[in-house]
Order: sequence, then C-alpha cells, then structure tokens
Amino acid sequence: MISQETIDEVLDRASIIDFSQELQGVKQQGARLFAICPFHQEKTGSFHVRDGGKFYHCFGCGASGNVFGFVMKVLGVTFPEAVELIAQKYGITITRTEAKKGNNSNRTRDKLKKINKLALHFFLTQNEQQPLKAYLDERGVGGEQRALFQLAYAPKEWSLLTNFLRSKGAPEELMLQSGLVKRNSRGELYDALRGRLVFPIEGLDRSLIGFGGRILPQFDGDGTPKYLNSPETPIYRKSRVLYGLPHAMAAARYKREIFIVEGYFDVISMFQHGVQEVVATCGTALTDGHVDVLKRSVNKVSVIFDGDSAGRDAASKAFPSFLNSGVEADAIFLPEGEDPDSFARLHKEHLSESLSAAPKVPLFECFIDFQCRSVGAKERSSLSPRQKAQVAQKVGEVLSSTRNPIELDEYLKKTAYLLNTETALIKELLNSMKVKGSEYHLSSLEGQGDSRLVETPASPSNRISDSSGTEIQPQTLSHSHKLLLRSVMVLKEEALQHLDQLPDIYGNLPQGLILFCESFRTVLEHRQGTEKEQKLHLKEFLLGFGPQWIEFWKESYQIAEEPEVDCSKMLSESILRLREEKVLSSIDLLDASLREPEGESQREYLLQARLDLQRKLRNLREEAAAKGI
Repeated sequence: MISQETIDEVLDRASIIDFSQELQGVKQQGARLFAICPFHQEKTGSFHVRDGGKFYHCFGCGASGNVFGFVMKVLGVTFPEAVELIAQKYGITITRTEAKKGNNSNRTRDKLKKINKLALHFFLTQNEQQPLKAYLDERGVGGEQRALFQLAYAPKEWSLLTNFLRSKGAPEELMLQSGLVKRNSRGELYDALRGRLVFPIEGLDRSLIGFGGRILPQFDGDGTPKYLNSPETPIYRKSRVLYGLPHAMAAARYKREIFIVEGYFDVISMFQHGVQEVVATCGTALTDGHVDVLKRSVNKVSVIFDGDSAGRDAASKAFPSFLNSGVEADAIFLPEGEDPDSFARLHKEHLSESLSAAPKVPLFECFIDFQCRSVGAKERSSLSPRQKAQVAQKVGEVLSSTRNPIELDEYLKKTAYLLNTETALIKELLNSMKVKGSEYHLSSLEGQGDSRLVETPASPSNRISDSSGTEIQPQTLSHSHKLLLRSVMVLKEEALQHLDQLPDIYGNLPQGLILFCESFRTVLEHRQGTEKEQKLHLKEFLLGFGPQWIEFWKESYQIAEEPEVDCSKMLSESILRLREEKVLSSIDLLDASLREPEGESQREYLLQARLDLQRKLRNLREEAAAKGI
C-alpha cells in the first residue's frame, strides 16, 4: 500500500497542466488553462484548470476534481496506478506500508524496467543496419511510425546484448527473468531476440514492460519461430497488456471506442493510415483482463478478425470476456486473404470510413453461431430440436453469470430470436439451471470476539490522515461518503467494481476513503488459507485503522441486517448524492465566474452552462425520486 506521505508529496507537487498533452485545444490565460473537455464531445473549450493546476472543472459536463481524479479518468487507471504514474513523472520515490516481501517485489519490478530501458537503448543504436531498413521499407512503415513506436533491430550475433547488459551491471538472474537473455545447454548466455525487428511494449504509464520480436526474412529458417514475445514477469502480464495502448488512448477516449487487432504491424499500419484508436493483444487470445483495462475508457469495442472459420471461432470465444463489462462488443470480419495491415494499406485514403462501413456482427451472435457449430449444425436454421436444446443449455451456462437483470433479459430475448424459439422457454431453462458457487462473507466477523477488537489500540503508523496530518475517522465523513463506505464494507467486490466504472466519483473521494477502499481491495484479492485464517487477517487489517473504523464496520453490518435496508440501493443513493453535490459545487463556481465575466460572450456562455447544470440537477433529483431515494 502506498504511504500517506507519498500521496501527500505527489499531490503537493503535481499539476494537471503538466499533463496537457492529454488535452486538445489548449489555451492559457494567465494562471488558468482552457481546453476541449476530454470527458464529453464539445468544441467550445469548457474545460478549465485552476489553482495552479491543482483542480479541473468542466462547465459543460460538470466533471471536476484534482490531479488524481484527472489521471484516473483520462488514462483509465486505478488510484494506486495514478499515484505511481504521477510520482514517476516527477521523480518522486514511492514509499509503501507493505511487508518486506512487498518492498523486494517492487525493487525487482524497478530493476526489470531498467534492464528493458537499457536493452531498448542498445537495440535503437543498431537501427542503421541494412536488414531492418530494407524490411521496414518493404512493409511500407513510414519514418514517423518507426520513431513513434520505437521500432528497433536486434543484431544476428549471439551475445551482443548480453555483453552490453553485463557491462552495465545487470544481474544475470534478472537478465534471464526479463526474457531478453537465455541460457543454452552448455550454461552459456545468449540473446533471445537475435536477428529480429523489435517492438517495444509499453504499459499504460508508458514504462517499458516487455518486447516482441519478428524474425527478419533473411534470417528465417531452421524452424525459427516467426514471432517471440517476452515471458510473464512481475511487470509483464500478457492477459492485461495491449500493444499500442498508450498511443491509442487519446483517440479512444475522445471517440469512446477502440479497435482490437491481432498483430503489431496491424496496429502500426492502421495508426499510420489515420485510425489511432487501435490496440493488439500480445500473442494471446482476448482475456477478461484486457477488457477490464479497456472498459475504463471506452463504451464500444470492435474486434477485427480474419473471415475464415478460425477467425469466427476466435470471435465467439471473446464474448464471455465482455459479459458484465458494460462495453458493447462487435466483430468485423475482413474479406478472405486480408488482415488489418493489408486492409489498412488497401484503403489508406479512407480507412476510417471503410471500417465504419464494414459489416459488424455482435460478439454475442458470434457466440451463438459457434455453439451451433459445436453441436454439428452448419447454421442456425438447420438445428434439430435436440441440437437447439443443447445450444440453449450452453448459452445459459454463460449467461447465468450476468449481473444486470435488464441486460440478462435482453440477452435471453436475443437468444430466443436467434434460435427461433420462445423467450419464456429460454428463461425457464435458465431458471432451472443450478449455478454452483460459494462466497466468503466477511459479515461473519460479527459475533463473538468483536468486542475485543474495539479495546485493542491500533498502530498509529497505519492510521489514515489527510494532507494536513489530521486523522480521518469515518464519523467525520459527510452523509454521502458514509453511505458509500457502508456499501463498500458490506457489498465488498461488487461495490468496488462498480466504483471502478465511476472515476469521476472515485477519484474525487477523500484520500482517506480511497486509501481504505484500495487496502480493502488488496485484502479481498489476496485471501488465502482457511476461513478462520482469513477472518484473522481481516481483523488485523481493521485494527490498522483504529477503533472507530471497527465500530463503523460493525454498525454497517447491523444496518445491513435490517429488513428494509437494501445495500445496493444505498450505494446508488451515495453516488446520486455525490453527483448532486458536485453539480451544486459547479453552480457555485459558475456564480463566482459570473460576477466577473470576461466579456459579454463569456457571460452568455456561463449563463447557458448554468442552465444546463440546473437541468442536470433536476434530472438527478428526479432519478433519485424515481428510485425512492
């Protein structure tokens, strides 16, 4: 867990102005900065940065917050990731309140990143060699793309990189762990990416986390794999890494959609020909982790596949990863013999329009068609009654995990339509299925032994405090924040996952509340041992926050047990109230600006913005009333 001291230092030194490369239409007037809002589509420049870059506010959509909230929402990262990214930008050393093992793990990550940076420096110094230039010319990769994606060359010689890293003091153990170096049967180290075009792979924070390598044609042979990728390391998790993501984020955020392709060249070619909102998986199928990364920034994903049977099967397997993500997912099947690289070059004058015009098939429909093929039917219309029942059973097994009842209802209707049967029959089948699963309820902490927790003093070093050093206690939180905290304590992962989808809310919570949520998330993610051991670990966690937090925990579960209390509704209420408070704060800011407008045109604009906010406030209150809040 990142220490409070680090968070305070980052917040004190960071300025949103230093992240202006993520904004469009930037203008500066004195100490204030104006830009096109990255959070909604507009042309007027309603996005204001004030107080020396410490806070932002959009008079168009009402988005506001500090630098943490800005980075979380713009880059689609979690709170700890935002702190780390900003700290790295300002050269701030991160201190943590973790065990020694955790600190060692962080040191390993830093060393691996350093080795990768050294390796890239070495590869880039080899770029003038003829094999690389000739191959990139043949592939039509322009100089701008070569520089942007830092395409580089790994020489054919056996150990040039190995010797270079040794000369820089890199430990052999970490050289091997990075995957850049391997050991042969004689115990000798050699370069893993020899004779290859090298694709550096960056994380969302633009740190260098791995490499891909494509064998150059003149060195191909003897069964050499065409592509090699970095192995799994503490900094490179293939199931969450997307090639080109840092370059794609600006366009993806603005358009709220993104294309997913298979290969490195697919990304580079599409980017070169005008479609920048594109990423690729790194040698793996699409996973839940990839979708989890993308859903923070986009509402729609189009996955581009080959039009053959393998491509259609791959499309069907991608659907479950999008279930419960809140992201609309389609497949685009290219003509036979085409891949995204060749398609981009063929349509280079109007690639964006060609992709928009391409037929799109919902991934759910691809999933249904695959299940039809899996039971022996060539197409849906040829299903026998028995095959239709088998398909419905397979689809039901996947849909049974759908959390949103409205979304589930729509999927069931779509299933019935595609299988040419009655929706009621599909629902009856789903209701009859018994979905096995178990959940560990932290509410079992209630009961014997809890009184001892209140009497035990907490370690002062772990207490939560704000940037002024004042200790934060749950009873001092606002009513809205108390409701949210109770919801998190009772609903656990469900509430945390919901908040992940709301960076405008989460990024603007009090620091102490964010710290509790993030550390609670860590406890939930690392549950091990018996149920009794898990309870003891949770008790230790709560003790670190002090007696008032434990009392608040107990009160939350007592409230949750009351028959009329719905904790999901409590979470919704807290979010609605926080949004209402944000709108009211925006109106106050507008009123202050209206007292000293910079000309009549700005006065008219501010008055219109105030009317829009009043309308938004009315809508929020109507929504609350409709939900009985």
